[in-house]
Amino acid sequence: MKMHYYTREGVSIENIFWYIALVVFVISLVIGYMIHVDSTKEGIKGTISILWAGSPLMVWTVVYWLFEHYLWKIFPINSFLKIPDLEGEYKGTLKSSFDNFEIKYPIKLRIRQTFSRISILMEMENASSKSYSLNAFLENRGEEILLIYNYQNEPLDRKKATLNEHKGTAILKFSSDGSSFTGNYFTDKRPKDREEAICNYGEMNGKRVR
Repeated sequence: MKMHYYTREGVSIENIFWYIALVVFVISLVIGYMIHVDSTKEGIKGTISILWAGSPLMVWTVVYWLFEHYLWKIFPINSFLKIPDLEGEYKGTLKSSFDNFEIKYPIKLRIRQTFSRISILMEMENASSKSYSLNAFLENRGEEILLIYNYQNEPLDRKKATLNEHKGTAILKFSSDGSSFTGNYFTDKRPKDREEAICNYGEMNGKRVR
């Protein structure tokens, strides 16, 4: 499941990079000082100079990688960023206009998330189809979390006449702690090989299981 960039409402990316740059600058100064302490031997001066010159780039790489994958989730930092952490697996049900909302289909929603990237995969538990996000918008509204994403749906059994590849949009509202969600989805016109192309829509809900 390929991750992609997503839009985060209310987050100043420019300021975040300034803060990271400040941290890198301070750490680089400390490293430079430690490298030059007791470096009076002629044989190691050249090597020490190279290490000191390259330390900002190395520190930036390490600090940003840690921030991208882990540090942004830590409470003091995340309370400043206000980016909801939705990573996990959710199980729930889906109802569709395709069958007049008569059937509840079991679904599984898997979200992978870093500071700048996200991926959303939804699978029908009867293994009929799966959909994966193409882009996404995330907004922390305080009392709820809004996640909107466009998706590509692919049938797992292409021999079924009722299953056709299509695109759509999902609008999900998560609880403030990200433990549950409710929402709606809308598809483009399908199937393509029929005279009457139908736009389906429906509703879904779920709870975090891990």
